[in-house]
Amino acid sequence: MSTIKVNKIIPVAGVPTGGGGGIIQTIQVTHTAEVSTTGITFVDTGLSASITPISSTSKILVMVTQRFFIQRSTDQARGGFRLLRGSTVIMQGPNTQNGQEPGGEGQSTNLGGSTQVAGAFNCTFLDSPSTTSSTTYKTQFANNQSSASPTIFVNSLNNNSGEDGVSTMTLFEVSA
Repeated sequence: MSTIKVNKIIPVAGVPTGGGGGIIQTIQVTHTAEVSTTGITFVDTGLSASITPISSTSKILVMVTQRFFIQRSTDQARGGFRLLRGSTVIMQGPNTQNGQEPGGEGQSTNLGGSTQVAGAFNCTFLDSPSTTSSTTYKTQFANNQSSASPTIFVNSLNNNSGEDGVSTMTLFEVSA
């Protein structure tokens, strides 16, 4: 004879209103293609994921780990990332003084030579898309300055950056 013991069973459609917090579905994508930009205007990194919420009251928990490498032929190498739902920016790192240039990732040195920075942009964001239509989340990136040949890469495998070349985005639909 078998015995099954559980504390609670959550329906496929999530917990009832007011119960909150149950994970309804999970989507995860990985991105390994190298993408680079030399510009200061945000462009797509290639990392994106789509989810179709079961309920318009659900929230979407977005978790991103984006591998990056920045190089510049002078003593500062900086760039930034942002998270979008469709074409709407929902999260952006700290900006420089004028609020237009991306900031948040990088390094400054006093060596007077080229600078290279490798790391990961990590973010977690709880979104309320208020829809049951397919919803796409993506990341974009840009350099902070345009002089001295800046380049920012994601998933760089070929320039000795030390990256592992794998970025991920995970979407969780959370019941309201």
